[in-house]
Amino acid sequence: RETTDEIEDEDIGWLKELSQSYDDSCALVINEEEADADQSTSNSFSFLKHDDNEICFDDEDNTNEKQDKPQETETKSCQELQDKIKDKYATLKKTIEIIDAPAMTSKSPRRSKRSSGNKKTSIEPTSRNSVENGLIEKNKPGLSFYCRSANESPKFLRTSLKDKSRNGLDDVVLKNDVKQTKNKPNVKQVNFQSDAEQVRFDNEDTTRSVKTIQRDTIKLNTNPSVYKLQSMQSQSIRHTLSGMERHYVTNARPTLGDNIYLLSWLCSWLPQQMTMELPPPIFKGIPLEKVDHVKQDYKNIVDFYETIEPLLYHQVWNEMYLQYVKEFRRGAKHITLLRETIEHVPTRIFQNSKKRLFRIQCSIKNTISKWLQEKQILLLTFSPVSAETSPFECFAYMIAIDRHSNNTSFDLNITLDVVSEKELTLFPTRVEIHAQILTRVDMNHWKGVLLRCGNNPLSRTFLNPVNIAEPPLIRMRDLENVGTCTLGQKHVASTFLDVCLENDRKLVLVDAPAGTGKTTAIVKAIENLLLYSHPSPHHRILVFGSGVGSMDEISGQLINLRKSLASQAQKKKIKFLRLDDSQDAEVKTYTCAEFIQSDLKGFKKEALENPDVLKWRRDKISDLISKEPDKQSPYCQSLMKAMKDVDNYPEANVLSKDFHLYFFKNQKLALIDKADIMCCNLKELLNLENCNYINVNSQRKTTVCIIEDANQCTDLDLSLILQLHIDKLILIGDSTVDAILPFACLYKKNFHWNLFKRLIRAKAASHSRKQMIPVVKLNHIHRGTSTLRRNIMAVFGHSGTMEGDPKSSNVNFMDWCVIDHRLEGVVAPSASDKTIRIKSCDQEASLVVNIAIEVKNKYPHLSVVIITPFDNQKAVIARTVSNKHEEIPGIWVSSVTEFMGRQADVVIFSTKLPYALTRSVLEVAFTRARSSLIIVGNFSTHFARNPSYTGIEWAKVLEISKNTRSLRTVGHNFDLENEKQALSLILK
Repeated sequence: RETTDEIEDEDIGWLKELSQSYDDSCALVINEEEADADQSTSNSFSFLKHDDNEICFDDEDNTNEKQDKPQETETKSCQELQDKIKDKYATLKKTIEIIDAPAMTSKSPRRSKRSSGNKKTSIEPTSRNSVENGLIEKNKPGLSFYCRSANESPKFLRTSLKDKSRNGLDDVVLKNDVKQTKNKPNVKQVNFQSDAEQVRFDNEDTTRSVKTIQRDTIKLNTNPSVYKLQSMQSQSIRHTLSGMERHYVTNARPTLGDNIYLLSWLCSWLPQQMTMELPPPIFKGIPLEKVDHVKQDYKNIVDFYETIEPLLYHQVWNEMYLQYVKEFRRGAKHITLLRETIEHVPTRIFQNSKKRLFRIQCSIKNTISKWLQEKQILLLTFSPVSAETSPFECFAYMIAIDRHSNNTSFDLNITLDVVSEKELTLFPTRVEIHAQILTRVDMNHWKGVLLRCGNNPLSRTFLNPVNIAEPPLIRMRDLENVGTCTLGQKHVASTFLDVCLENDRKLVLVDAPAGTGKTTAIVKAIENLLLYSHPSPHHRILVFGSGVGSMDEISGQLINLRKSLASQAQKKKIKFLRLDDSQDAEVKTYTCAEFIQSDLKGFKKEALENPDVLKWRRDKISDLISKEPDKQSPYCQSLMKAMKDVDNYPEANVLSKDFHLYFFKNQKLALIDKADIMCCNLKELLNLENCNYINVNSQRKTTVCIIEDANQCTDLDLSLILQLHIDKLILIGDSTVDAILPFACLYKKNFHWNLFKRLIRAKAASHSRKQMIPVVKLNHIHRGTSTLRRNIMAVFGHSGTMEGDPKSSNVNFMDWCVIDHRLEGVVAPSASDKTIRIKSCDQEASLVVNIAIEVKNKYPHLSVVIITPFDNQKAVIARTVSNKHEEIPGIWVSSVTEFMGRQADVVIFSTKLPYALTRSVLEVAFTRARSSLIIVGNFSTHFARNPSYTGIEWAKVLEISKNTRSLRTVGHNFDLENEKQALSLILK
């Protein structure tokens, strides 16, 4: 649409003039539509008055439509309006119509029964049906506005659709007339309605293609009533509705991504509710309509993730929200959820008012598609903080979303405006939602799709592990460079070699709890495979996982192995590639993006010195174009533009995004094809391009796939590897730990979601005559001093030797120390008050930082890490470290999840909420230390207030600490500024 088609605010005076002939029940409908190439000169303006007489005029070129319409009756006033509009808007490509909108008591699509009493706000333009029946053309989806006031003439708003920017945003700006008279009264009530609002995820939508569903998603987001608009008392109403779009060569296609949360989380706020001083009732204006059943009609796994799973999330959230409203209508005090996450952000602006701002930060990997970043936001609900809190006081609405993105993650800062003196508590229910999603998956259809996944021989193993027999282990092979590995780690490496070098075995399981050396066993197994009979040209190793920290740790050790292996075997270096992004500085230099960026700089430099490089590159692009059957396809057109860039380089000295896209894909394919070892997150396989690049090399090399932390993956996640042409599969995990709590709803369907545990059960339940899938057990703690190992085995029941880690250093402080402090102040007397579960403590952060600084100053050669299970506490600790010393080399601050798979000499564990930690978190935290483990927390206060949360692990921890005299108590009068005093707590 050209910029000349836009209407300026001062050019709508004719609307005011027209409105004088109508009364309160008049409504203006402006339908925005894209210009059609065949009807570029078509301009029609239709007016409908109370007497249903339509007055219409067309341009001279548009004669066919004029013959189909009935003869119009014209009046003098209408003729004047026609001439005025025709002269001023002759090139306008849009349809404007004014229809009769009498007041009626019909139900509004955005209102509940409780809010339908106000007759002024229940108006709906019912004459649209008569318009669609033949008076004028059928309305196309657009924004419809009307207003009604008791003693005033109607107010008219309009829309203007701006040009599509390069960033792919469609901005719909709502404006009022700027030239308003001084005596013009304010708009009292304005209702917004949209044809697109009626689009829902029903059965028809779920059977359509992904593109159609995405388009409907964008339509749903054109409903302005879900936003907090500007004050209705202001002279203008401005808001921008953004729809993310991906631009291709020929068309722009919207994505399902960034708008999915608008469908399910935000309720519809009526305009009169926005002007209220007190927060509106939560039942007013909320569409209490149940989402229809999602038809699971998909043909491959990627379609399930991109289409079906988001719809299932929407359906589950809708049901939870209905349950939430029912609980409040019944007078229930709260609904049972897991944990809260909230951060109070005090601002000077709201210090003297009742409003409070809260910020929720979510950081989710953007490894699949844009909608993943909203998945956790979909799972948020509200609950009162105490029994005395009114349900009306604890509801809030969104006023801002700020997205700060990098290559792989998105941090969303969501600001909630809460008109309440009480504190708001927000509950994410990701774990429960995930279990609910699995119960809604049509397992029969999913199994059928799984069996058709490229005829992968492992697909039947995933579905019926009891019926799959694996041959027994042949022999224990002679291993090289096993060093100080335990017997279990040697067994893992030997079994790994048997699987890779024998043709009749496909699958092996490694059952290893935290701290038993899974990472070391994997690296030693890969090292022996690469050293055994020169298998490097014939084998390729893929390592997948779900945790960033564990993958960085494995990648770091494999990089060191790559450097040392060439001198040992006297052959070329092994090529290592990290497909996704990494948080480790050294590993980041081996990522795919860094390699491609370096290759691009090298190409530009070499092209200036050697013209043959450009000729070679042009021949490559020409060869790709010749293989493309459709020369008009977007991909082929993009290759032609890339070839044109090569022809004009270096004279033009500019390479377009088409060349960068070609270069990125070409180099990525080459890097994956040449890599001997490749690591990445399992979710990267949702990108079909990555799967195709990996499968290109499957005919020349035996592909060995290793899944780290397989117990953290569901059947749906692990099924992604069936898209690859893999020959061998090794699953490594802990069968005693569940990533999702075993909800009863899962077992009602007789379906165990944890594939790793199901395979372990199949091995245990098999008949003795029949050898099943081999399982290697790792149950010996291999890290830490003898004191640490003995205490950890007593807490968790692991077995192991009493010999200490040879890497451990003799120091003057205790190997095991528990510090029970009372620095948080007085805890709220009511255990039901959720405010006591704030997951950060400045005093505890200062204590652990003082200990870390003194340990590092006295023993500089030791590595020191402070770990905590909560992100809020991690941020407080990091801020405390930066305030005390700008940079302290050798001191890490990390979460327990991020530090999984890593180790340090001294580990300081800031528990904050000890009773809220699960066994799996404690196992990871307790098994990270080589020399000393220092556990800090307010144990006495929390366990006294919450005796049911103590748990068998913490009871053993406190008992062991008392018996070994390693329990220290810190009172309120402890001097946090005295760092020397903090060190005295851990001395022997």
